[in-house]
Amino acid sequence: MAKDSAGERELVRYLTARGFESRRNNQGYAGDAGSPDVSLEGIHIKCKRADTLCIHEALRQAVNDAQGSALPVVMHPRKGGKWIAVMQLEDWLKLYELMESPKDRTPAHEA
Repeated sequence: MAKDSAGERELVRYLTARGFESRRNNQGYAGDAGSPDVSLEGIHIKCKRADTLCIHEALRQAVNDAQGSALPVVMHPRKGGKWIAVMQLEDWLKLYELMESPKDRTPAHEA
């Protein structure tokens, strides 16, 4: 628990320093089990700071907690390493499609 709390604070500082408005949710006071660990508009963040991590279990938890209301993402740093974000491929494709210009896309039926 202490590692996750420290990780949540670190992640909020990381996101805020890059201009993203985020905040840590204290589930003991502010939310239920389905609340994201860190709030970032449109993204359900499950923050995991552990030496070992079962990424598929963590992602399953994020997906279940998000309940379709936001894109579920697990954010995790390795000890002494960079943060990573893990999400389902179909959710990543949704983000990628938002980045693409409609004129640059080939319709699926033409691909």
